[in-house]
Amino acid sequence: MSAGIPLGSIGGVLVWPFLFGPLLLLSAIGLARTGEGAPRHGPLARLSGWDFLWVGLFLGPLVRILASWLLPADGERNLFAEGGLQVAGELFAWGFLRWRAGRVAAPQPLARAWGWTLTTYALALPGFIAVATLNHQLLAMFTDEVPRQQVLENVTEFGGLALAPVLLFVVVIAPLFEEVLFRGYLWRHLSARREFGPRRALLFSAAAFALWHERVAWLPVFYLGLLFGWVYWRTGRLDQAVFAHALHNSLAVMAGFALSK
Repeated sequence: MSAGIPLGSIGGVLVWPFLFGPLLLLSAIGLARTGEGAPRHGPLARLSGWDFLWVGLFLGPLVRILASWLLPADGERNLFAEGGLQVAGELFAWGFLRWRAGRVAAPQPLARAWGWTLTTYALALPGFIAVATLNHQLLAMFTDEVPRQQVLENVTEFGGLALAPVLLFVVVIAPLFEEVLFRGYLWRHLSARREFGPRRALLFSAAAFALWHERVAWLPVFYLGLLFGWVYWRTGRLDQAVFAHALHNSLAVMAGFALSK
């Protein structure tokens, strides 16, 4: 923000459209011009809305119950234990939906998919900066502090060999599992339903993706959910959504380290 406008002030929020609105508009125009060529995704015929409801209702509470049993109650955080429980929960959700969906057709190939995804992410990055700034402004106004995701706080605390499994989880495991769940199953299922279609499915799956994360990051994560869903929709390749997700997490970790120093 500009000098004299404190973070989280009403003035800061009012000034945001003039300073960062053009970044968001730039990303919107760029993404709208990334071309058509969206392959059609076949419906996951055996999946129903009830399957996602079961996953949503039971997966979160189940992980929290297990965490209360297995993790110490003295307030000390154990990132490895928490990460293991999250992986176990995501594996459960992935396995259940995979079993219910049956055979899933291979994605349609897209020429130069990697370059397209990189270009799309670069175009979306100014918009993400604008949305993340607005999110910080709004939350700082009500909490009187600059919010940060706990995962980034934990990553910057580790060093040496202890950092390797943390990076593996943040950069590889989380993007893979989350893209399979929210784009590979949820978006694909909803996009094939007549009452949703691809665009409404994009909004709904991005909202579910945001709610899966910490509430201090709901707004920017919703934006990322739209981006990753857009990549999957336009390429037809889930590996491209995973790649975009992993790329963003890698850059976020590097930025977190840089800011922590």
